[in-house]
Amino acid sequence: GASIVALRFLYAVDPPVNVFPSFHAALAWIVAHHFQPTSPYLRWAVRIWMASICLACVLTKQHFAADVAAGLLLAIGVSRVVSIALQARASILPVETIYEGGQVSPRT
Repeated sequence: GASIVALRFLYAVDPPVNVFPSFHAALAWIVAHHFQPTSPYLRWAVRIWMASICLACVLTKQHFAADVAAGLLLAIGVSRVVSIALQARASILPVETIYEGGQVSPRT
């Protein structure tokens, strides 16, 4: 059927030799973790989308399961490092100003 033709096309243009770690999984996790919609239904949809990408990477033989796991760990680690760096930066840099009632005042 059409799915077999699509998979053959995928193998023709993207041979199943992607390398360690899976950036497909890493980017899917980053999107799912950092761009969470406010609706709980959409949040679940984003999580299912991420899991589907990770599963598809393995089922289409584009990555091994270890590649996907390493991609997820990479994304989690980088996200944590960036979060720590941003927190450190916020504590070091001068305090920004914010608008309160149309007036510029120091942030407290």
